[in-house]
Amino acid sequence: MYCRKCGAEMNNNEKFCPNCGEKNILLEKTLVSENEKGEDIYLTSHKISGRLILKISLAFMTILFFCPMLLVSCGEMEIGRFSLLDLAAGIDYMGETEEMVPAAIMFLLLPLFGFIYLFLKSKKDSHGMVSAVVGGISGLSLVGLVITLISRCKSNSDMVSVKVLIPFYMYMILTICMIKIGISLDVCIKKQKAVTRGMEINETQLRNKTIQRVAGCIFIGMCILIRICS
Repeated sequence: MYCRKCGAEMNNNEKFCPNCGEKNILLEKTLVSENEKGEDIYLTSHKISGRLILKISLAFMTILFFCPMLLVSCGEMEIGRFSLLDLAAGIDYMGETEEMVPAAIMFLLLPLFGFIYLFLKSKKDSHGMVSAVVGGISGLSLVGLVITLISRCKSNSDMVSVKVLIPFYMYMILTICMIKIGISLDVCIKKQKAVTRGMEINETQLRNKTIQRVAGCIFIGMCILIRICS
C-alpha cells in the first residue's frame, strides 16, 4: 500500500508511514473493527450486541423481582411461595403481616437504574463497568438475603425450611452474564481507545485491572448497602 499523504510505499501492518509519519488509517479501522467484535456474541449466523444482552438481562432481572423465588414450608406443609416483592412489602402469615426485609426493594431499583443508565447515557465508556457492578451487587446481595432468611427460619423453628426456586437460579445466571459481558465490554472500549491513539496495550493486564476495578466497586457498594440496611 501507499501513504495517502506522501505516496511512499509502506507495509500494511505499519501504524505510521516510515517517510512522513502519517498514521495508517486503514490499519486503525481494521483493528477497531476487530476489537468491536469482542462486544458481540454470535448465535449461528446472527450477531447479538453485548449492550443488547445487558439491556435484556436487566429487563429480565426487573421482571424476576415479581416472580416467586423462595418456597417456605413447615415440615410437610407448604407455607407459601414468596417473591422479592413479598419480602419488601411483608409476608402475610397466619393472619399477620410479618415485615421481612424492606431493603429487598433494592433488587428492583438496581436493575431499573442500570437499564435506564444504558439507554440514557450518551457516552458508552462506562456501560460495561456499571453493568458489571450492578450485576455483582445484585447477585451477592441475593445470596446474602437467602442465607439470612434460612438462618432466621432455623432460629425460629427447626421445622421451618426455605428452598430456592427456578427464578432464583435465573436471576443468578443473569447477574453472572452481566459481570462477564460488562467486563468484556469495558476491555473492548479501552482497547479501541488505545488503537485510535496508536498505543500498545496488553489485553491480559487490561482485563485484570478491569476485574480489580469491578471487584473494588462491588465491595464498596456492598459495604454501603450493608450500612444502609443495618
